[in-house]
Amino acid sequence: MKKLFWGLGLSLLIFSLSFAAQSWNVIFYDLVSGGLEDCWGYAANGREYALICKSPSFVNGIAVQIVDVTDPPNSYAGATVGTEGSDLKDVEVYSHYAIAVNQDGPVQVIDLQYLPDSAKTVARFNNANVTGAHTIHISGNYAYLSLNGAGTRDLRILDISNPLAPVEVGHYTHPQQGQLFADAHDAY
Repeated sequence: MKKLFWGLGLSLLIFSLSFAAQSWNVIFYDLVSGGLEDCWGYAANGREYALICKSPSFVNGIAVQIVDVTDPPNSYAGATVGTEGSDLKDVEVYSHYAIAVNQDGPVQVIDLQYLPDSAKTVARFNNANVTGAHTIHISGNYAYLSLNGAGTRDLRILDISNPLAPVEVGHYTHPQQGQLFADAHDAY
């Protein structure tokens, strides 16, 4: 009897959570409809935001759309920051900066400190080795870029301790480029 009680209770909890999530997703989808690539979270000053990578199929162009999700049923689309590449793929946060990568274009550093009012690109990074990136992972003061689809399939490492002036400090190129398990596609 005890197992039946716990089983029914757990089932009811899972059902109610899935229903609530579905309701919020419908509202959220309406705010950011169009082609989406990735998202990341950011919180500051008691507010929570979703940073959404909008893809080339988005009707108003490629952009990082910032949605205030502090109160999920009343979420609203806030600032939009256009990107300078042709295929925005990924975004993560370092301090009060969002760092976005384009498949073909510079790494963009976006200042988030003025949310909810505004956000803007404050720095860019590219060089002969980094002309675009597919994914980014930030750990400590370093951003790890996987370049699959953007030239060689390297893993490039940027020091972002000064986000306004990122510096490439390392890389790894697998000796068997393009072969199974030799890609840096999602190498984080």
